[in-house]
Amino acid sequence: MAKADRFSKLSNVSELVRSAPGNREPVAVIDIGSNSVRLVIYDGPRRHAYALHNEKSVCAIGRNMVRTGKLDSAGTEMALETLARFRLVSQAHGVRTYEAVATAAARDANNGEEFVALAQKALGQNIRVLSGEDEARIAADGVLAGIPDANGIAADLGGGSLDMVTVGKGRTGVAETLPFGPLRLMDISDGALNKARNFVAKGLEKSKLGNGLAGGSLYAVGGIWRALARVDMD
Repeated sequence: MAKADRFSKLSNVSELVRSAPGNREPVAVIDIGSNSVRLVIYDGPRRHAYALHNEKSVCAIGRNMVRTGKLDSAGTEMALETLARFRLVSQAHGVRTYEAVATAAARDANNGEEFVALAQKALGQNIRVLSGEDEARIAADGVLAGIPDANGIAADLGGGSLDMVTVGKGRTGVAETLPFGPLRLMDISDGALNKARNFVAKGLEKSKLGNGLAGGSLYAVGGIWRALARVDMD
């Protein structure tokens, strides 16, 4: 089975680890986002996988993309250097199974395909560019793996997009992607808070999931939510 096809059928990283040859070999997961590039190497028994190595680099390849239509040159250079380092780290841990994905910035930029080609050379592995719906459903599957009775909306907030999907009765439902990532909002609003707030409000009014939280909960996925929570607590 092709790597991309196998990935599309996995509900969470634990299944990926269980599917690795011998069940106990380390598995590297690489996520190339609009704001950061992350590597997590998982190891351990099939039902108790743990993070052997967890590292990220804030490269912001999606900075100024709304204005230029292209990925940020300094950010892409940093991302390629990071991926080359991740390759060495993974080899040092004896990794033979990789899953590498790229998200909103690589998907939407005019030079996204060119960047992905260079990124694959730096990493030495194929990279799958996820659709917004792919992002939403993978995040939601992770929520359901940890909270089987989750009911509401799983919302994955990245640097370039907000990917949402309804969850309930152990299943995912309607998915939607909105251009609400902080890097993109800063670009659209020129740093003006009210302009960004109005853009988000108008987008939510048109959203097909705008009323999807009635009686349910919002399951926040991603480090940007945690950063927002820290700001609110301060």
